[in-house]
Amino acid sequence: MRAHSQSRNSLERRCMALKTSSHEAPLPPYLFFSDVEQAVDDFEGDLVLTAAHVISDARDIRVQLLACPGASPEKFVARVVAVAHDCDLALLEVRDSRCFEGAAPMELLKPQEVLPMQSRVQVMGFPVGGDYLSITEGVLSRVEVVDYSHSRRSCLALTVDAAINAGNSGGPVVDPLTGRMTGVAHQKVVAHGVENQGHAVPPCRWRFLYGAMHGRTTEMPSLGICLQTLESRAHREKLQLQEGETGVLIMAVNQGPTDPPSVLKTGDVLLQVGKYKVDNFGAVQMFGQRVALSAAQDLFYVGDAARLLVRRGGEMLELEAKLRPSTHLVPRCIYRGQVTVEPEFFIFAGLVFTPLNADFLEQAWPHAQDRPAHLMDMYHRGVMTPEKSQAIILLNVLADDVNAGHGTGYVGAPLLESVAGRQVSDMRELVACLLDEAQRREFVEINFRMAVGPYTMVLKSAEIPEAEVRIRELYQLPSLASRNLSPAGGVVG
Repeated sequence: MRAHSQSRNSLERRCMALKTSSHEAPLPPYLFFSDVEQAVDDFEGDLVLTAAHVISDARDIRVQLLACPGASPEKFVARVVAVAHDCDLALLEVRDSRCFEGAAPMELLKPQEVLPMQSRVQVMGFPVGGDYLSITEGVLSRVEVVDYSHSRRSCLALTVDAAINAGNSGGPVVDPLTGRMTGVAHQKVVAHGVENQGHAVPPCRWRFLYGAMHGRTTEMPSLGICLQTLESRAHREKLQLQEGETGVLIMAVNQGPTDPPSVLKTGDVLLQVGKYKVDNFGAVQMFGQRVALSAAQDLFYVGDAARLLVRRGGEMLELEAKLRPSTHLVPRCIYRGQVTVEPEFFIFAGLVFTPLNADFLEQAWPHAQDRPAHLMDMYHRGVMTPEKSQAIILLNVLADDVNAGHGTGYVGAPLLESVAGRQVSDMRELVACLLDEAQRREFVEINFRMAVGPYTMVLKSAEIPEAEVRIRELYQLPSLASRNLSPAGGVVG
């Protein structure tokens, strides 16, 4: 049975997911547990559609059917079927058929559909302040690319003025005229002077869950390019654009560690992506709205080939570019909430090394204005290359005679530049390089970049083995490396 009016049918499908969570913290690692209630919605039979951040740190997930007359209050075990962190979506499965007795699935809007602007919508969920179903009403006011707080990635979203509060996450945004689900509520804007601005994941993003169920990656794709708008008429003439032709200038092409050479070149003018023409401000027309160009590339999967029109040196070219994963050197989201993902670290002579990521920046410095300039510069401008795939920082110095004179505890989170003049690509290469230097040379020289400039640490190789025994015992360290860098990973003990 499918709902054709809002009324009771939509209410009968409302359920709540409860989870036991475990969060990884970068300073220092610890665990804490809490019960969190969030809204989710029935998705065709025994599948439940929700937001990824609702279950991202879950060790145990239970689903409880609410707002359905005669429904059992029992909580049923659910398992994760698919997660698309970049667009904040997740799909759960409840195998016990008793969970949804008396309930019918909610009809979904088709992926290529979006309600007209100013359409009335209703947001359902279980926000703070009560235990029962809450329904708020408003209008669809905007469709545009916004920053998703969970993944820190820019994606297409619906903007509604219906109240979305803590606990609404994962709940449906419903068309009251048809009862169809038009979006998944996932965040709201909290800022001075901003009221009633909530966001929902649109239907065109749900396809990433279908892809995940069939083995496709859920990571949002990228062309791996840096762009400049072409508002200047003189600039367009210099680039030999024809009258009425619009596009954006490619300023850089980023090459990831494993990416094949790109067909795009610095200096190309990107005119069209697929069927979407690019204007001089880097926007395309989609769903009857003018939205950022990234919305067009997000219609593909990583690995797909996108047809592009570019102008190169005055010549029009039709190219096929393979969509690739993000090339940010500092990951925007490492999904630390996944219980299978643990922080990566290596301790050498009391020096604690770890890759820089956005989670560390936000937890170490909750206020953006307090974050060190050298780290934020790397965050905004750092891109992966075949020679460098991780930005590594010195997280901490565990004090010992072996490292005396180089500070203790937090020392400004300097960025690793090199080991004895050798560039280091990632953590695994860092481990190999440090161990090699300690075996071959009398001193190990490590070069860093701090907020105030370069800094060099020198350690005496002969003192390191005994020092690490002391450090491990004094600081009660179960290991000097994360498991992926431990003997099971084939690197260190």
